[in-house]
Amino acid sequence: MLEIVQSKQRKMYVVGIVSLLASAILTSISQVYYANKVQLVHPFLFTGISFFITAIFFQMVAMKQRVQVEWKRAFLPLLKLNLASVLAFMGFYFALKYIEPAIVSSLEMG
Repeated sequence: MLEIVQSKQRKMYVVGIVSLLASAILTSISQVYYANKVQLVHPFLFTGISFFITAIFFQMVAMKQRVQVEWKRAFLPLLKLNLASVLAFMGFYFALKYIEPAIVSSLEMG
């Protein structure tokens, strides 16, 4: 019984390592792609387009759910979340514009 548990733990460990490695590789590839696109466009424009597309997507999702929104209670947290997101993405896009993607990726991954 103990051998079965240890075997499953080893498999889970390998799956975790492979997942982390795949995530790092895909993130690096996306960083290079974004850097290539962002260096041609001003980061404010890129951020604005990104937020516009995201807003349209989530508006369509919200319309399908048909949930009553309490704007008085949700406005301030939603505003704070959006401002924090704008700052994070602007920092990311500015970094990609002026710094090599590998450095940005390593800073982002920690």
